[in-house]
Amino acid sequence: SYNLYQTLVEKKIVGKQGERNSTLTKRLVPFLFNAVSEAVAMDFSEAFYWNHAGIFLDPLDQHMAEAREAWNNCSDNYPSSLHRTEAEFYDYLQSEKHGDQLIILFRICRSLDKTDTDQFPAGIFGLSAKQVKLRLGLNHNTQGRRLLDLIHKRHGLIELVKPGKKRIKGKQGIANTYRWMLI
Repeated sequence: SYNLYQTLVEKKIVGKQGERNSTLTKRLVPFLFNAVSEAVAMDFSEAFYWNHAGIFLDPLDQHMAEAREAWNNCSDNYPSSLHRTEAEFYDYLQSEKHGDQLIILFRICRSLDKTDTDQFPAGIFGLSAKQVKLRLGLNHNTQGRRLLDLIHKRHGLIELVKPGKKRIKGKQGIANTYRWMLI
């Protein structure tokens, strides 16, 4: 989604001539690894390339190959960044039904929990089913809601701090507010 790209990438990461590779491999992809699925990250990496095509000299295929390599490096190194309990849970989730989606949501929630924003202090984060859908590249909000329910109710990885409000005609909804439970 373009709005998600704007929020996550365009407003935070600027491309500069001569710094394409380091921006891609040291800032953009590592950030996206904790924010979205691999497919969405590759779409955003390509969009980043095209948004800066006038200053980037390397071809798109090289850019994308480097994005995939950076993603693989993040994937390989991520478990070692977790404390023991988190690492065990992360490993366990991979063996669960929908494990590939659950580990992405694990990374997203853990990252959001550590982020201090104007809207939420570190330790509290808002996340809607729609955001899960967009971040994971799913087709329906209900899929996002089911995944949130799995990590909240079944696995206890997040705790509901404050229920959100459903969107009604003419009024934007408010996301549920959560807390990461593996401390």
